[in-house]
Amino acid sequence: MLEFLRKQQGLTQKDLKKEIGEQPYVSDIEKGKKNLTTSQIEKLCKRFDVSPNVFF
Repeated sequence: MLEFLRKQQGLTQKDLKKEIGEQPYVSDIEKGKKNLTTSQIEKLCKRFDVSPNVFF
């Protein structure tokens, strides 16, 4: 879902540095190698104006 939302808004993985961290970490999340933290989900919900349920 993260990759879909990011691409829908024309963002790169680097654009999510403030919400998630460095690009390799964002890549790992999108590939399912790492999970989002509660704090990251809160920040992403604000950025994309979506419910936290989107990320579960």
